[in-house]
Amino acid sequence: MNKNIPHKIGFWSAAVAIALVFVYGLLQALTDMNFISGIKESLLIFWPPLLLAPIFLLIVVSLHYSVGRENKIWTLIALCIATIYCSQIVMLYIMQFAMPFEDMLQGNLGSYNGLFDRYDFLIAIDALTYFFISLSALFLAVALKGNRWIYQALLWIVILVPILIFSFFYPLFYFAGVVWIISFTMAMIEIAFFFRVSTKANLNIVL
Repeated sequence: MNKNIPHKIGFWSAAVAIALVFVYGLLQALTDMNFISGIKESLLIFWPPLLLAPIFLLIVVSLHYSVGRENKIWTLIALCIATIYCSQIVMLYIMQFAMPFEDMLQGNLGSYNGLFDRYDFLIAIDALTYFFISLSALFLAVALKGNRWIYQALLWIVILVPILIFSFFYPLFYFAGVVWIISFTMAMIEIAFFFRVSTKANLNIVL
């Protein structure tokens, strides 16, 4: 395999992930300020996390092919966990898109209140997906501990995930959850930089 292929895929996947997180944050802010309302408009906010799931999976696969052999066990574990995360996200958000479809066809746009109500089963599943992506990040951190900046950025994702999960159920932690999103973005920036440097070096960096 051309060593640059996983580096290029990883770089562009990380770049897309950064853009998706930014768009999600923007849509979330507009929703909170009531600039976005109605079923069709509200469903826009679910596209970024739905697309982010397979993109994150591509990032993990690319990292698996970019680390030394002794660290591939950790990236493989991260890949397995990321697959669970991706599967849950796709199932969850496809349901979110499908449930109001009949109401939209009948023109009853005001009768749908959404699936994600606090203390509901599906909000718990949504919170669980963030646990899995953070657990995947933990094993990536172990594999990439030779790169201090990526290692620290990934560890912050793991450390802050309890705050993010609490924010799903307790509004008091809502804005604290933003810190997790910022940490995730910083990790993606560091990973994109890693792939960029690796592509220019045209070698498989052993960490």
